[in-house]
Amino acid sequence: MDKPPTDRQRMTADELTQIGVALYGATHWKAQLARTLGYGNRTVQRWATGSWDVPDELPGRLTTLVERRIVTLTEKLAKLKELQP
Repeated sequence: MDKPPTDRQRMTADELTQIGVALYGATHWKAQLARTLGYGNRTVQRWATGSWDVPDELPGRLTTLVERRIVTLTEKLAKLKELQP
């Protein structure tokens, strides 16, 4: 039987991985994301492999993290531009 249609899609494991790598780099992103969000490493690993569904609240929390990173990088970029001859 088909799943009923929903108004929105769930975040996929691949989408989570892409965001995690963008935020923290390819090496230890799962551990860093787990620590930042207050989850266990294995929980994030299970989301990243698709063993467990990514919780519905996670995209909102990740949005906040990405927005903060953008602000920080924008400030750093402005400073670098000031230092250019």
